[in-house]
Amino acid sequence: NNTILIMQANSAFLDFVHNWLLSLHKFMEDAIPPNILFIAQDRHAFDCLEAAVPGHVILPPFAVTEKSAAADFDSSYFNNLVGQRPVLVKNILQRGFNVIH
Repeated sequence: NNTILIMQANSAFLDFVHNWLLSLHKFMEDAIPPNILFIAQDRHAFDCLEAAVPGHVILPPFAVTEKSAAADFDSSYFNNLVGQRPVLVKNILQRGFNVIH
């Protein structure tokens, strides 16, 4: 199966992501499935997620360095991150994967 589940997260939503991971672990006996990819929107989120699910997290070039900047709704940082989503999904699709976002 070449379908990838993409989840984007920033520092403001780490509690939500960790809760989702706890729920997922209830159904998965070992590790999380290899087709789950987390896109960190800031460095702090990347570090936390990489510690929780190593190898399933990327920090795209458009991510921000300040952990609070990515969470400020309608800020220039936030709008840039949201605007880059289609580019990222298109890149994954062009590599032959199906995407659930």
